[in-house]
Amino acid sequence: MSGEGRGGEEAVACNEVFCFQVGFPMHNMIPCLIRHVGISASTGMPYSPPIAFRTTPRDNPGKNERTEMREALCHKCTKWVAVEGIKAVESKVKEIFWWKHAAVCHQNSTIEDEGEVYEKDEVYERLVSLVQTDA
Repeated sequence: MSGEGRGGEEAVACNEVFCFQVGFPMHNMIPCLIRHVGISASTGMPYSPPIAFRTTPRDNPGKNERTEMREALCHKCTKWVAVEGIKAVESKVKEIFWWKHAAVCHQNSTIEDEGEVYEKDEVYERLVSLVQTDA
């Protein structure tokens, strides 16, 4: 079967939260996937987390809207960013609001002294040895 129609080389199956696309070139999906999994396109590393959280009351919330909002403090712009929508429902991907902000704001910045993102276990060591062998 070719890359056209149902399946083929360009078939992409995403998490149910996002989409199921068939015949859509993968290079078009990469920005979407990066933004929706919390990985920076420029660094290939996870976005830095917020440095603080707070909850603030909302004035005149409508029906089925939150009466208070949770906000997170950004290390780069030092602004408080809403990390949940105004609708009184839980998001399937709770971090999505933070990741969207971080994708625009953080660029290549990270929190000073931010730790290593890889767990250096036997799987990590094996992968490193394979990469060094191929080089």
